[in-house]
Parts: sequence; structure tokens; C-alpha cells
Amino acid sequence: MFWCYGTSALFQRRERRLKSLREWITYLGIIGPVVIGSAVGAFGKEWKIADAEVVPVIVTLASAVGIAQIVLSTWALVARWDETYGAAQESVRNNNNLYHQFKSLRDMPPPDYAAALGILRQENVRQEGYDYRQSITEKEKRYAYHQSMRYLGNECRDCHIIPSGTSTKCRTCGNW
Repeated sequence: MFWCYGTSALFQRRERRLKSLREWITYLGIIGPVVIGSAVGAFGKEWKIADAEVVPVIVTLASAVGIAQIVLSTWALVARWDETYGAAQESVRNNNNLYHQFKSLRDMPPPDYAAALGILRQENVRQEGYDYRQSITEKEKRYAYHQSMRYLGNECRDCHIIPSGTSTKCRTCGNW
């Protein structure tokens, strides 16, 4: 139960970061043409301010934004952000489900508790294997540990403090 919650928290964090980056790619791909089209549509191709043509400046700026978008898109393709984002979403769902199943088993044990626990542990081992294939870093492990202890109100085994949600210098629950 403890690790399921933390793993879900770390993949939620990944998911939010990747979602934001993917939104930036989309935004950068659209904003240049929108700005150029709007400026030309509103003021015409010959728009001038103090005898200086504005459209070429806007086109130059939009081109720079376009280059940034292409660089970001290339990085996203090479780093496989779409695949990583989907894996993070799936991990969040599965780990939340496991967390709630473990909690339910603890709170309302069935007559055959040992068998139910064994099945749930097997599912958890499968999910852990899937999650570790997603290249979890040491910093992310500390973050997951921190978030689980914070949520459950447990203190860290090293610094003996209940985490508050901000990173500390602790080598077990901080430095993330």
C-alpha cells in the first residue's frame, strides 16, 4: 500500500510535466501562424510604424518561435514523450487501483485473507516490474517515499521527521 501510493504520486508528477511540455509544443506550433495571420488580416501587408515595416519583424519573430517548436518537437520524438506520457497515465491508474485494493483488504479482510493478499502481492510485483522499466531515478524514488510518508503521516526512518511536501536535505526522503 505504501509504495503504491508513492509510485502513483511520482508518475502523476511525470504526467503533469509531460502534459505541460506537450502543450507547449502545440502552442508554439500554432502561435506563429496565428500572430502573422492576425496582424496581416487586421493591419495589412504594408503595416508600418514610424516608417518601419512591421510584418517582416513579426515574420522573423514567428520564425524564431517556429524554430524553437521544431527543436522541442524533435526532442519529444527522440525522448518518446508520447510513450512516456501514456506509461505514466497507466501507472497512475494501476498504482491507485492497487493502493485502494490493499487498503480495502486491510480495512475489511475477507475470510481467506492470506489468499487475497497473495493475489494482490502478485499483481503488485507485476506492476513494480512495469514501473521499473520506465527508468525510475533515485530522486524519483526519494520523492515517492516522501509522498507516501507525507500522505500516511509516517516519519522518515533517517531524519525522523514527517515530510511536509517540500524537499529537504535528507538522503532518504529529501533531495528530490
